[in-house]
Amino acid sequence: MWNTLLQNTGIISLIITIAAIGLLPIICALLWKGHCKENVSFRPLLFGVAGFLLYALILKLGNHILGSTGIIRSTIVYSIMTGVVEELIRYVIIRYTMKKDKTKENMVMYGIGHGGIEIWSTTLLSLASLLIIIIMGTRGMESDILYFLITAGVTPTPFAEPMMKFILAAGTSFNIGIGMLYVFEKLIGMFFQIDFTILIAYGIMKHKKKYLPLAILVHVIVNMMHTMLIMSSWAWYLLLSICVVILTVWARRLYKQMVVIE
Repeated sequence: MWNTLLQNTGIISLIITIAAIGLLPIICALLWKGHCKENVSFRPLLFGVAGFLLYALILKLGNHILGSTGIIRSTIVYSIMTGVVEELIRYVIIRYTMKKDKTKENMVMYGIGHGGIEIWSTTLLSLASLLIIIIMGTRGMESDILYFLITAGVTPTPFAEPMMKFILAAGTSFNIGIGMLYVFEKLIGMFFQIDFTILIAYGIMKHKKKYLPLAILVHVIVNMMHTMLIMSSWAWYLLLSICVVILTVWARRLYKQMVVIE
């Protein structure tokens, strides 16, 4: 069995990618702590985690209430809803909950916590599930894969077998290049979360109410580009990179002007 697994480059690439993505938030937090030393705490990580979990819960309830709609309408509604909910939660937590940790250094740590748990709870779990299915496929456990897809509600019974074939093909074709794109996208996502946190915190510190709707607007635009633009993966990554560079330069300028938030 192990020889079969080791000969499957898709499995090896998945393992490497999962390890890299899993370590990404930890490395970011440790590097920032090492850079700021006593000026930053690990507590804001927990606030960031709580913020994302609350956001995910509200988003799930919202999707259940809205129900299914057309593709274009659902995309627009989803983009607006995620931007509004995520930034409002970030605003409330930073302004009313982080009583002892309202420093600019801790705002970055909050962004790492928010982005990190998002990576672990979405991409990391998806890739781990894909890895398990691929390993099961190499061991001839197709019937167990079908049972999982059906009972877990992943896909309706008539589409279970085509879905299984699609997943196995995707896993087999997975390589280091694809894995590095995953890592790159998650790193960009981490920067986005840090940047939005700084925008919200700066508005609170300077008593400038415009930064909350501004952060929401930018967030919604990024979400809509992500879900609506029909582009090659490389074009999307290029556009996403440009957006995060612009936003990070802006956030960095605001960061330098921040002091302890009262």
